[in-house]
Amino acid sequence: MDRVLAQLDEAERRVSELEDNRQLRQSADKSIKKMRGTSIEDAANRDRRQNLRLVGLKEKMENGKIEICVRNIIAEALGVELDPVQLQRVHRTPVPMLEDNNPPRQIIMRKKESVIWKGCKLSFFPDMTSETAEKRKKFTDARRRLHELDVCFTLAYPAELRLTWRGKRVKFTDDRQAMAFLNNDEEVTTEELQ
Repeated sequence: MDRVLAQLDEAERRVSELEDNRQLRQSADKSIKKMRGTSIEDAANRDRRQNLRLVGLKEKMENGKIEICVRNIIAEALGVELDPVQLQRVHRTPVPMLEDNNPPRQIIMRKKESVIWKGCKLSFFPDMTSETAEKRKKFTDARRRLHELDVCFTLAYPAELRLTWRGKRVKFTDDRQAMAFLNNDEEVTTEELQ
């Protein structure tokens, strides 16, 4: 009987160890998945850092020859002739074509300026992953408020709002803290820039 009880105790100890190890492994797996996701997003953004998005060109204006159209826009509007090597790739964003009354799909390319060309107000923006773009988009209200207040600011990569407020340099990684600060909420704390 003692032998059976000893074996039962040993079996319970082993089961307990296995359960503990399983929980540790699950925790480690979650941590690794999160790190991989962050690394993948960072790598994708680094890969895209030379890309630009052209916003505002109406659908079908390029007549199926989008690279030639973009070269013409840059040449006519900016007065810059591009070598064939300078535009590595040009394409519309891969979403279904929209109705005529919807905004046109964006064009991904490499070069940067804001121009008006054939009645289209065009803007060029850095291309980045949708995750990073979402993080940056959260600062839209804070950026509008800063424009209203005529305060110079920078939205640093990946999503850090930096500004000088009354002679003091501050930064925010949380859009709600930035808005609370701009609306004179006394609870907000700011971090000094290095």
